[in-house]
Amino acid sequence: MKKSLKTAQSTLLILFVMLTTSCAVVSKEVEEVNVVSQSGTGTLETIYEFDIKKESLWFQVKSNGCTSAESFRLAVNDLDNNRVEVSLYRTKRDLCRGLTRMISISMPFIDKEREENSIIINNPFAPKLLKEKR
Repeated sequence: MKKSLKTAQSTLLILFVMLTTSCAVVSKEVEEVNVVSQSGTGTLETIYEFDIKKESLWFQVKSNGCTSAESFRLAVNDLDNNRVEVSLYRTKRDLCRGLTRMISISMPFIDKEREENSIIINNPFAPKLLKEKR
């Protein structure tokens, strides 16, 4: 009886340690979602693709299901006569728990004065992950 009690206690202790350590592990996705500042100004969003359209900038970003163009703010800074710096800020966190996927968003941008300027994108870039077919 004493031996089975010690075995049960050891098993419970091991389970307790496993459960508490697994709760302490935080994925990188959760860390990224929590970086939006409280002031609402947002943080630079990682961009996976972008394109310059006639009257807008097109970006591809990650979403868990609740991200839309309204989740972002586009900041434009004129550097000199020929260059414009553009930054895409996430202002609203994506709190959905869906499968992470890429979405396309379009932000209005070009006006007649800026048509011929060089555009510098200030955001970090990451390669788009492609799924392998099996």
